[in-house]
Amino acid sequence: MRELVRGDEGELVRRRLRVLTASALFPVLVHAKAVVVDASSGYLGSANLSQRGLDENFEIGLALSAVQANTIAKFAELFEARKYIEDVTTQMLGIPPRLGL
Repeated sequence: MRELVRGDEGELVRRRLRVLTASALFPVLVHAKAVVVDASSGYLGSANLSQRGLDENFEIGLALSAVQANTIAKFAELFEARKYIEDVTTQMLGIPPRLGL
């Protein structure tokens, strides 16, 4: 993920990226990963979001339609409001968190 936010090309990603993880209130392992792009498209699956995770490991994932991506974004907003998940963008990538999805 660090490569995505480097240099001038990474500016757009830096301004929009949020990394969310389970909080102490929700201390269970969730293997699923979700990527929502402007609530208009997305991915939901179990693959690690790395080149190896997407190319070499046998995992499952789904492309999300705009309606599905928007629903995932709303769930994330609800979980964050209830403090089940937290933003760890700064800790992981050293960039300020973006407010809202």
